Amino acid sequence: MEIFKSGLISHIECIHYTEDGIELIDDYFPSIELWKEALGEGIKNTYSIYDMYYAVLARRNAAMLITNDSKLSLLCKKLNIEVEI
Repeated sequence: MEIFKSGLISHIECIHYTEDGIELIDDYFPSIELWKEALGEGIKNTYSIYDMYYAVLARRNAAMLITNDSKLSLLCKKLNIEVEI
């Protein structure tokens, strides 16, 4: 969204990129299964619970978390979660 707001891509391109991203999703995981662990990690690491959902989900599934958030990337490395910026 930020790239659209900055004027670097058109409205149509933004829609196409969003559709491409949605098509990458294989599975959906209910937050009800993750919230306690995400809350615990957020409190322990003084970090956004919202972001911890992604970290916890990646850890539970031995998956790589792709982010452009350098602080989240550092925390994931600390938590032994594979991360790509």
